[in-house]
Amino acid sequence: MGLDYGASFRSLTSLRAGSGEVLAEVRLPKGTQGGARYLVPPMLLDGALHGLAALFEREREEAAFLPVGCRTMQWFAEPRQWPDGSLLLAHGRLVESEGAERLVDLDLLDESGALFGRLQGFRLRRAEREALRKLLGEQDLLYEVLWRGVSPEKRPSVAGKVLLVAGESAPAELVTALRSEIESRGMTVLVEADVDPTTLVGQHLSQQEGGFEGLVYVVPDGDERVIDPVAAGKGPLAWLLTLTQTAFAQRLELPLGISLASQRAVATAAGEQVDPFAASLWGFVRSVQNEQPGLGLRLLDVASDIEGLPVSEGQACLLAEAICAGSAETQLAVRGSRCWLRAWRLRLPDYGCRAAAGA
Repeated sequence: MGLDYGASFRSLTSLRAGSGEVLAEVRLPKGTQGGARYLVPPMLLDGALHGLAALFEREREEAAFLPVGCRTMQWFAEPRQWPDGSLLLAHGRLVESEGAERLVDLDLLDESGALFGRLQGFRLRRAEREALRKLLGEQDLLYEVLWRGVSPEKRPSVAGKVLLVAGESAPAELVTALRSEIESRGMTVLVEADVDPTTLVGQHLSQQEGGFEGLVYVVPDGDERVIDPVAAGKGPLAWLLTLTQTAFAQRLELPLGISLASQRAVATAAGEQVDPFAASLWGFVRSVQNEQPGLGLRLLDVASDIEGLPVSEGQACLLAEAICAGSAETQLAVRGSRCWLRAWRLRLPDYGCRAAAGA
């Protein structure tokens, strides 16, 4: 559906099903709590409700069951903090099955087995998969990617340092333009070649006295590499994998995050040419963004106005603005003189309706 919840919502760790009942063990993943107090954390409740799917295993191929209501919810404890690793036991019982609707009672218990929450009359409705396919056509999607124009964030000139890593065969004109634009904003830029990521993090980025605020990796140009994009991407992909693993292990935190600067890795409009080599690196980083949002990974892409020519000074300026602003947006593209943000749009089925004459 295009909804990415990440690792914090992968809380279901064990599931046992019997005749008309199910017992789920749900554990709070590490790093998901920030001191908030809950009757039950949303991540745990989500996992408990997902466990109810085992009650309808025999019907899974023909239908999906969608939650539509709940008669009563009872709580027998006060809101509290839930430390990482907290365990919740969820005991679900099918109490009524009539027509397309199912009623389930769900008891929530803590690690000691004490009851602290109960959902009675939790109502689910059967939706035939064939009917859903007809409703959605062959797309089988509810959301689609949409690129919308945005204004780049502005940041006052500040003192600080940015580490610019130029990958093997990285376009020299893009590296030079980025360095110039970042330095024009009052920052010092250190350019490195494909230095070992472990050394990079250990000697440059993890040292407080280093003073680096951000890291920018310029993706190599895929046009000058072998035809097979998978083989071409092994070097940079392995480099990025080691970088993200090392940054996560050492809990690296950079004010401006880690930016990946590429050319033609994505198409923001129909007909745009895409470099499959750069696109494969975007796919990898998107996965890491979903799993480890705390790393501050940002994807930036640019395409020259004229095929075969370097990016313009104005485009390099927009990229530098996004880097130096420490933008919260994780996927941006520069096309022409504008920035484009990757977002989601609801895809509605086409029912063949047409506006009436004069409408």
